[in-house]
This record gives sequence, structure tokens and C-alpha cells, in this order.
Amino acid sequence: MAIRNYTYYDFTLSICSICLERIDAKIVFQDNNVYMLKNCLEHGT
Repeated sequence: MAIRNYTYYDFTLSICSICLERIDAKIVFQDNNVYMLKNCLEHGT
């Protein structure tokens, strides 16, 4: 099992910054900050 340097919080929807299509995203906490981890299958953003 891989060790991650963030804490998973929730799942949400976001948009790709290039094609503006709806994509899945994870909300995570890391170093007292909140981030969204997302990946467009076409653009990787």
C-alpha cells in the first residue's frame, strides 16, 4: 500500500481548465492547505 503525503477528505466534481468538461476530483488536505486533485483523461490537467 502506497503512503501518501496528504489526507483524503471528499470526492467532488470539477472542470478541466482546457476543455471545460466535467471531471472527477478529490479534495485533500496537505500541510494545512486544501487542494483538489483532478485529471482530465484528454489533457491531464
